[in-house]
Amino acid sequence: MLQPGRHPVRLNITLATVILISTSGSWLVPGPLSAQEMSQDVIMLAMVHNTVGHRFGSDLEVGDWVEYQLDEGVHLKLEVIEQEQRGVWISEDFSGMKLHLLVDLENMTLLEAARVDAAGNRSPAPAVSEEQIARAWTMVQQMQGQSRAGSQITSWVQGEGSEDVEVAGTPLACSFLDPIFTEQHRQTLVSAGLNVEQLQRESRICFCEDVPRLIPLQFIMGWIAYVDAIRDIPGGMVECRPMHLKLVGFGRG
Repeated sequence: MLQPGRHPVRLNITLATVILISTSGSWLVPGPLSAQEMSQDVIMLAMVHNTVGHRFGSDLEVGDWVEYQLDEGVHLKLEVIEQEQRGVWISEDFSGMKLHLLVDLENMTLLEAARVDAAGNRSPAPAVSEEQIARAWTMVQQMQGQSRAGSQITSWVQGEGSEDVEVAGTPLACSFLDPIFTEQHRQTLVSAGLNVEQLQRESRICFCEDVPRLIPLQFIMGWIAYVDAIRDIPGGMVECRPMHLKLVGFGRG
């Protein structure tokens, strides 16, 4: 059975070692690192670099923001804080860390990033080559395939109609993705007397076009095996029920 809170894939990556890139486009990590730590950071960097088009909307403007609650007391906040000629700066707060990302929204590319300390200073770091990032992303894609092969879910599909999800006392009309279970898993559920359609509803990922598309890195890390499923569904994320990740506030600039 698909259990609440069970992610399709979990990678052995620690958020405490997140990363920066330089103005030249080379990826950076805080050093010095062991070979194992470097590998973990490069995997994360590859995900950040290659999922910009999944996470951010092309219509973002300064002042757009979202805040999510992942677990009790754990909040994730993303905000568009500045615009310059090359793109917009997005601030992302999570797990006691803050990142600033410069994103070219027209081409959906990450131009710069920096880890920001409590005083607001951006930290420099030694470079990791683009070749390493490319190799890491190939490995992530291989892990995606392995995870899907062993999953009770074959794919995620956009459902028909909409569902109202309440955020801060206001109902939002949401489109959604439903999981498609393997035939074997469906038969197991039916044999156990469980309602497959109800389980699908309890596992939905909901989106709303009224919400800025600023999708947290934590979601991408937890859902990397199926990340391509979210790329074409419009709007910002409102709720990911299997991860207990829910929008608690948002605003438009």
